Amino acid sequence: MQLGARHAEWRAFDRLVTSTADGRGGALVVAGEASIGKSALIDAVAEALDGFEVLRAAGTEFERDLLYATPHQLCAPVLDHRRRLPAVQQRALEAVFGLGTEPSPEPLTVGLAVLGLLLRGGQARAGLLCGGRRPVDR
Repeated sequence: MQLGARHAEWRAFDRLVTSTADGRGGALVVAGEASIGKSALIDAVAEALDGFEVLRAAGTEFERDLLYATPHQLCAPVLDHRRRLPAVQQRALEAVFGLGTEPSPEPLTVGLAVLGLLLRGGQARAGLLCGGRRPVDR
């Protein structure tokens, strides 16, 4: 697929990567009709990243009503690092991942646990907790 005509999108991704590398982070939403090349664009950007760990999730229409479907995909690679979280967040993740006996927690608690896991898990996998420097692109 020819991605050269997507100059504006490439510039947006470039700004996001620069911001993330500088420690500021950010977010970018890629939206549009089916089959216009959103996935191809994201794949190309992910392949071009050097020095980043890329965690990805791809939602589908049938998952729309499944609570926490996307966090399951996004967090699976770093789930072992949940032990670095405060106990309440660790229990929340274990509940929604079916790893504990706790009832389903409040969505806000799960959201905070997911953010904490991405931060701590990404840092641990990238060596940041040991003095390295490799940002995680979420």
